[in-house]
Amino acid sequence: MSSPRHITTKKSAMKILIKTIAILLLVTASADATAQQKKQNHKKGRPVAVHKDKHVKHNVKHVHAYHKHIHHTPHYRYSSLPRRGTIVNTIHNNSIIFNHAGISFHYHAGIWYKPQGSQWVIVRPTNGIRIKTLPVGYRKVVLGPKVYYYYYGTYYLQKNNEYEVVDAPLNAAIDSLPDGYHTVIVDGKEYYELDGVYYMPSIDSTGEEILIVVANPIN
Repeated sequence: MSSPRHITTKKSAMKILIKTIAILLLVTASADATAQQKKQNHKKGRPVAVHKDKHVKHNVKHVHAYHKHIHHTPHYRYSSLPRRGTIVNTIHNNSIIFNHAGISFHYHAGIWYKPQGSQWVIVRPTNGIRIKTLPVGYRKVVLGPKVYYYYYGTYYLQKNNEYEVVDAPLNAAIDSLPDGYHTVIVDGKEYYELDGVYYMPSIDSTGEEILIVVANPIN
């Protein structure tokens, strides 16, 4: 027959065992909950740790700034404007008429129209035409001592208090072309051609995609 002291020892050991099992179950449950929360966070698109490699595009919400700006269509800034070469039946009542080289060009909001029968076609204006006010959204292009003004495929130089249409200068860097350009592949390199001017896609020092005026690569 067991002594009272022996029975007490057994009860104490049993209590310790039960307490130990309870602690183990609590730790296990906590670990499972943490793992489940991580899994849910990943599904919700919350940031997760990744290895940074500028040559690898990661499938995460926040990517390197370099990748964020590439793959624009060349006409992304002018995507809401009509395609170059589009023929229209009517033009804005407030358009301005410029008679130049025997042609009555109509101009409105940075877009030029040339008469074609009873209609008008959207074109690049002839060199030498001058406007008094640059269109809203123009961009400055600085090349050496000269400052060009660019909008919708047309370049201007300031002459006194007016702005004259000029040829596209070599090495000019712009951010967008009007739709209606042609893609040209020469020796495996891609160029964009508009109005006889060739543009080479590139990336500037800030990671922005740009288009640079280059000499005709076909010649």
